[in-house]
Amino acid sequence: MTRAAEVTRMSDVQPEATNWTWINRIPAGELTLLAGREGGGKSTLAYDLAAQLSLGILEGDFKDKPAGTIVVATEDDLRRTIVPRLMAAEADLERIVQVRVNDQDEGIKDEVSLPIDLELLADVIEAEDVRLMILDPLLSRLDVGLDTHKDSDVRRALEPLVDMAQSCECSVLGIIHVNKHSGTDALSRVMGSRAFTAVSRSVLYVIEDPDDEKVRIIGRPKSNIGGDAPSQSFTIVSEVVGYDDAKQKEITTGRIEWGEHNDESINGILKRSESKGEHGPKPEAREAAQNWLFDHLTDRPCMSAVYLADAKADGISESTLKRAAKAIGVVVTGKGKLTSWQQPKLPVPVT
Repeated sequence: MTRAAEVTRMSDVQPEATNWTWINRIPAGELTLLAGREGGGKSTLAYDLAAQLSLGILEGDFKDKPAGTIVVATEDDLRRTIVPRLMAAEADLERIVQVRVNDQDEGIKDEVSLPIDLELLADVIEAEDVRLMILDPLLSRLDVGLDTHKDSDVRRALEPLVDMAQSCECSVLGIIHVNKHSGTDALSRVMGSRAFTAVSRSVLYVIEDPDDEKVRIIGRPKSNIGGDAPSQSFTIVSEVVGYDDAKQKEITTGRIEWGEHNDESINGILKRSESKGEHGPKPEAREAAQNWLFDHLTDRPCMSAVYLADAKADGISESTLKRAAKAIGVVVTGKGKLTSWQQPKLPVPVT
């Protein structure tokens, strides 16, 4: 075999701006990882994004342009888990499809395998106007002959996947679990070879709020493309989406409720989580934050950033103060960073 060098002069390259499927978090035409502990809400969050995309309301370059999503999932059942979650998020179900593979030689249905099924996926992306593909979990989609702990094997699957994503301008969201070992570097916790995080252009990480076990926080420990993406809290609430006549019972699932943005990095949150353990802040810290709010809140709206800065100067963390504000029923107006707080309508005594 004869090999020859191919030279590209940088002056001949036309630079391009980045399109975002989810603004500053999921770049279009690239691989993004969504990492976190098992049971932490990653899949529910992914289907919430698919629902928003199907309605044209996902913040990004495709807002007001409803688009489709491919779901390649093996751990969750379509009827009992995936479709109910999409219904709870009010998705346009016509725009969201599952993909499996018909093995005509063997006469069986099989799961998608990377990289051998990329052409099949590209055909579906074009036919269904797809802007997002969810691989849940990503490790299970690699060909069985590849070792997910070897960089060279992982790259053999992921690099052609990225090439396909770029040519189709379709974002690929790979859901991946993390190790349970301690440490404050989110990327080092991702399971498998380091090639998973190296090939991905963006990595999102979901973690339990160390100040409130009912709250999750999504942050971005890595982006090779840029853009400012603050961490954001969310909770998963139970919702009834229908009734199963055959089983004579309600169909219940989880739904995402989005919370406030947070400037704290995901690695910073990991550090606090490690220092506090699994049980969050001590009760006296929560009580102190609530008392602080009762002493400082007024009956007129004031920027929440002012309270957060003043509380920080008094040794109260941002997350602890926000949890305390929620606990006592602080009245919140505005969105994102431009929120205002004022006294609860009915003050709640600290217990």
